Amino acid sequence: MSYEAYYGYEDDREESEGDIIASGGGWVDWGEWVLEQDELEECHTLYSEGWAMIEGLRNELATIATEGTEDQQHVTARLIAIVDAAPDGATALLVTDGTDSDGEDDDTDE
Repeated sequence: MSYEAYYGYEDDREESEGDIIASGGGWVDWGEWVLEQDELEECHTLYSEGWAMIEGLRNELATIATEGTEDQQHVTARLIAIVDAAPDGATALLVTDGTDSDGEDDDTDE
């Protein structure tokens, strides 16, 4: 399982797909590490709630870009790249593991 990013908008646009962030284990390792860090409100929200505001996240990620283990730095670098690639008008970054709220694959290509 991997975790993917989506971009959210304040207007009526549909969410748009971003890129893969990390494997399941990589995401959990990064998130647990981030929760131990003070002053990272948007990063905490991203991991705990599955979304965060892009501008706040951009600032926080820059402060931890060279912190943590090599694997944690890799996830941070992926998130920085995804935030930097945000389409015009995107205000939030959402994270999903590809399943819906019932735990079923959210694959509509059937």
